[in-house]
Amino acid sequence: MEDVTLHHFRWRKPVENKNGEIVYKTSETQTTEISRKDVECVANFQKSQESQTEDFMTNGVGDGVKKEIRISKEVLGHIYDFLRDDSKVNYDRLLEFHKFDKVSLETVQKYHVETRNENIILMISNSSRKTLILFGGLSHETFCSHQARAVLCSSSTTSSLPLPVCAISAVFYSSTQFLLGDISGNISMWTKEKMIFENKVTDGSVTSLEMCRYGLLSGSDDGNVILWKVEESKIEKIEGIKLTVSDLSRKIRRSSTSNKPVAVVSMQVSGDEVCVATETGGLYLLNLPTLESKPLTQSATSIFKILYDHPYIAVVYHTSNSAIFNSEGLVDEIPFVATLAVRCGAYFIFSNQSRLIIWSMNTRSTVIDENLNCHSLCSLSNDTLQVLDGDFNLVSNFLNDH
Repeated sequence: MEDVTLHHFRWRKPVENKNGEIVYKTSETQTTEISRKDVECVANFQKSQESQTEDFMTNGVGDGVKKEIRISKEVLGHIYDFLRDDSKVNYDRLLEFHKFDKVSLETVQKYHVETRNENIILMISNSSRKTLILFGGLSHETFCSHQARAVLCSSSTTSSLPLPVCAISAVFYSSTQFLLGDISGNISMWTKEKMIFENKVTDGSVTSLEMCRYGLLSGSDDGNVILWKVEESKIEKIEGIKLTVSDLSRKIRRSSTSNKPVAVVSMQVSGDEVCVATETGGLYLLNLPTLESKPLTQSATSIFKILYDHPYIAVVYHTSNSAIFNSEGLVDEIPFVATLAVRCGAYFIFSNQSRLIIWSMNTRSTVIDENLNCHSLCSLSNDTLQVLDGDFNLVSNFLNDH
């Protein structure tokens, strides 16, 4: 609210005396400016200098009596509203142009990707506008017999790399190198021409890979979350933690002493924290680089994937509607079972391959809900969503928030 200075105003009103005659008295009010300033750069610490208002009453003959009066805040408020009425109306008309809760998708690039009749496991992109697509089997038993491959593509080139087994997790290490985690428990580094190295890290599957400023994070279905230092020809373990049944919330676990591991199915880094999800519904926040863990209260519902951007966690379930949580509880629910989900800047994006929903962390609401056929999604940058559409075109869409 702004301070308003009333330098001078005067009014006259008729007064009836005892003899029935009408006389006029003049009321004159003089105010001085209120000066308000911050003494220090500390919130809620201000020094105010105020003025005293005096009323000088004079009758028609000219005799005067000095009297102290106060003008109520309500009266000043009415005067202020009257003086500011025109500008207030104009401001209200312009409010609509200052809201950023409307988002549209604007296509900025589109090109075709040659594929066969293959299942898409994962799609990721990097800031150099390169996109990696993993093809292979969606389910495995004791061994992998699929013709797995990785496709690294941009608008100008496409490279296809045959893989010995299906890779189910991936992350870019640089603009030309990427790391894969496969169902045989290996982490390997690749370029578009060849594999640089391969290290065995678990007897199970490497289900999740994430890069952070401390190194490479891996999650596997034996409950291990490990922080690695990536070198030229290998990876070296820095720190690790193993999640077991006893680490789960009491709402989920059936036993309080079981050391049976729980499979890690998804991870995402935000700042110096990583959110980890397990297959039985367990959620954890791990501090980096120590990997100290804190379980979060959740229901015993099978989790497919999570998205994390502090303080919001989006949970994609296998058979239930996706939901967004914060430390206070449920924030919103996505009205379908999502099969694809990606974080893109300040947005969580969900799809069931025929419908697309974009949820804004700024407005805590859905800003786009439209029909869109697609095979996969990934984030090209903080403001660009990449979609592999129904015709296998890679379409880059700019998130225009008007």
